[in-house]
Formats: sequence, C-alpha cells, structure tokens
Amino acid sequence: MNLSDEDFEELYRDDIEDETLEIEDDIELQSISFVNKLPVSKLILSQCCGGITLQRTASNITNLTIYQCELSSINWIKQMMQLRELDLSVNNISDISELSYLTALKKLDLDANRITDISALSKLVKLQVLSVFGNQIRDIQYISNLVNLEILNISNNQIIDISALRNIKQLRELFMQNNQVVHIESLINLNLQYLDLSHNFIFDLKSIAHKHGYLKMSQKAPTPVQTLFSNKLKSIFKLNYDIYTIQKHSHKYHQQTVNKINGVKSELQKAVKCHTELSQALMILTQTEDRSFLQ
Repeated sequence: MNLSDEDFEELYRDDIEDETLEIEDDIELQSISFVNKLPVSKLILSQCCGGITLQRTASNITNLTIYQCELSSINWIKQMMQLRELDLSVNNISDISELSYLTALKKLDLDANRITDISALSKLVKLQVLSVFGNQIRDIQYISNLVNLEILNISNNQIIDISALRNIKQLRELFMQNNQVVHIESLINLNLQYLDLSHNFIFDLKSIAHKHGYLKMSQKAPTPVQTLFSNKLKSIFKLNYDIYTIQKHSHKYHQQTVNKINGVKSELQKAVKCHTELSQALMILTQTEDRSFLQ
C-alpha cells in the first residue's frame, strides 16, 4: 500500500491518542510530513515491512519510534534535530553517523541492529538513557563524555574494555551482560543501583569487592552501591569465583588424569620393551640349547 500525504492524514487522523500516532501496517513510507498537519508529537512506526525511505520528515515530532521495519539507512534523520527520544531498534542499521546532529536527544534505543562504530554518539551529551543491546560493538570509548547518562545497556556485544564508564557519575543502571569484559575496576566509584555483569570473563573481583564492602565495609553508613555490592552482588561475586575455581580445578584434575595416563603408558611401554627383550633372550637361549643338543 503506497499512499500520499493526504491519504495518510485522512487515514490516521482518528487514531491519534494523547498526541501519539501508532502505525503498524505493511506500507511503504517515503514521507512522514503528513504528521505536520496532525496534533502529534510522538510517532510509532512498527513492522512496516513495505520499507521506509524517508525523504521528507516531520518538524513537530519529538518522540520517534521505527521498530522492526527493515530500516537500513537513516541519512534523513539529521533533519529531525528537535527529537528528544528516538527508538530505531530491531532494524538493519550499520551506519549511525547522522545521529551526531541530534544533540537534543535524551533517550536513544539502537537495540538489535548491525552497528560496530558508535563514535557519532560522542556529541549527544544530553543523553540520559542509551541502549545498544545486541549489536557488534567492541569500542565504547566514545561514550566517555556522556556524563548525564543514568541508564546504559551495552549487553550482547563484543566489549572488552569498559574504562570509558569511569567518569559517568550519574549512571544508576548498567546492563553489560554477554560481553568479553575481564576487568571491572572502572565501576568502583560509580553510584550504581543496578548492575548486570553476567556472562563475561570476570575472575578477579577482589579490588572492587573490597572497595564496596564485600570483604570489609569501609564506612559505617554504606552508600547504595556499597549495600548493593555487599549484599545483592555478593552472590554474583561468589558465583564468578566458584566458576573460576571449578574451571581452574577441572584443568588441574584433567592434567592430573593426563599425567596418570601418561605414567601408565610409560609403564606399559617399559613392560613391552622388557617383554621384547625377554623374548629375544629366550629365543637366543633356545637356539643355543638346540645347538648343544645336536653336538
């Protein structure tokens, strides 16, 4: 279904509720400028499998969602500098360089795309909520100056180094599961209220645990993060340590088993060699006795 702006305006005028218009149809959109004539500030486009190649946008939209629409290019997005909230999750986006123009953004959701480079986000200093779950991101250094971030989801990527989070003091909730993180010392001075670090490669937790009271409370009145680490996250620390211990010991036991097997093989080889030597000696002895008997 391919409609003109006038058609869209007529078709969806009655669907507006609380300045929100949600379109969930198999349509092809080349423009959302029709929204300019409607009392709408929030636009939600979902499952628009007909494709979205916007050539004209809407100046009155401050909250835009384009969800699961097979969207690959967002070159047009720089025209919408008025946006405060943007959700482009579950699409085919790889290049987000145009997002650098949206300096008014406070909330950004880029979950489940094909993003590897997030350098464009470094200018979005007003961001309070950022989610890049389920992409192919390795480097997050570019978010180090997003000092207003309160909620950050970097789960299900390929991140190793999280030192960029060190100075984001406003951060309250951090989701970083399913990455390749080894060291978490950068989180020591953050006032986190929720932290998920599961499914990483974190083995050494002593420094951060000690800092936040896991080994010893440093203050009589613990801060929220100290309470969190000393209570709720204590089991996570223990679980990580137990997993590490099991892995370490399993390797040890495996090596011991291998050593025993090698020892048995060595003894068998010695026995075979001894048996061969005895057989040869017996053969020589038999031949000697036979010659003596014939003489």
